[in-house]
Amino acid sequence: MPFWMNSDGGYVTGSLFAYAVHAMKMLEKTSDPNRRFFWAEKLMFTATACRHRYQNRPWVFFWRGAACLALDQVDEALGDFQNARDQFEQKGWDEPRLNPLEGHIYLLKKKYTRALPML
Repeated sequence: MPFWMNSDGGYVTGSLFAYAVHAMKMLEKTSDPNRRFFWAEKLMFTATACRHRYQNRPWVFFWRGAACLALDQVDEALGDFQNARDQFEQKGWDEPRLNPLEGHIYLLKKKYTRALPML
């Protein structure tokens, strides 16, 4: 599905879902803190908008959790990752990136016994 961006990379029109996929890829790809913040904000915007449209799609919660984690909103990220996990399990799907990200949150919260099996 097509989407259009402005010259800064912000969403203009088209498929929000496709733009969220793009923003997630860009967030994962960059190591520059300023660019990570930029793409985390873009991903947060689109994932939140998609969450209202596609409530039964676990990726929406996964993307929002990844954005929250990148923006240091650890508790919100954990809630979104848990929602994503529940939906992935209900559908019988697997998301291999979920365990390491959720495990990282448990490390940040100093819950080492919860983190260990996920890492």
